Amino acid sequence: MLVKQDSMYYFAYGSNMSSEIFVERRGIQPLEQYNALLQDYRLVFDHKGIQYLEPCFASLEKQINAQVYGILYRITPNDVERLHNSEGNEYRYTKLKVSSTETGKITCFTYITRHPCRGRKPSRRYMSKLIAGALEHGLPEVYIKELRKVETFHLPVVSHAVDILAKVIIPYLAQGNALKIPFLKIGVKKD
Repeated sequence: MLVKQDSMYYFAYGSNMSSEIFVERRGIQPLEQYNALLQDYRLVFDHKGIQYLEPCFASLEKQINAQVYGILYRITPNDVERLHNSEGNEYRYTKLKVSSTETGKITCFTYITRHPCRGRKPSRRYMSKLIAGALEHGLPEVYIKELRKVETFHLPVVSHAVDILAKVIIPYLAQGNALKIPFLKIGVKKD
């Protein structure tokens, strides 16, 4: 069931697995959180970012017999809205079923890119957040080893600046604001 006493389940498989990102930066307070497994999908890095800064982000792609580990969060409707605002319009809100020891098989929502962009590598900074989240929640070591094998992109000074900038931009977007930068579409559209 998707709604449980005015709350929803969200499956995080990217940097939102990290409490530094999900709780501290996005300002979301999960009511519950569990390790979860998504079957017949694979983790891909094809959500377009900004070339030479954050070239791409995580997304999901259907693939039989593949699996993606992540965190299943139960969050309030207000936090769902904060999450939608910070993820932006370039991700598609998608319902799917994941399995968790605590919940069994459960319907939740996640985000999958609308416009896959192949051939880019995620930044080392971004992958470090993803791996930190997987370690923090004790996801299977074999899965963490696979995450560590992902080739990354890194420009020392630029990558550090992006991390500092993200600490300011993400909370701003989570409040429902949009950034109006011609080459970058993030935040919610406001009429």
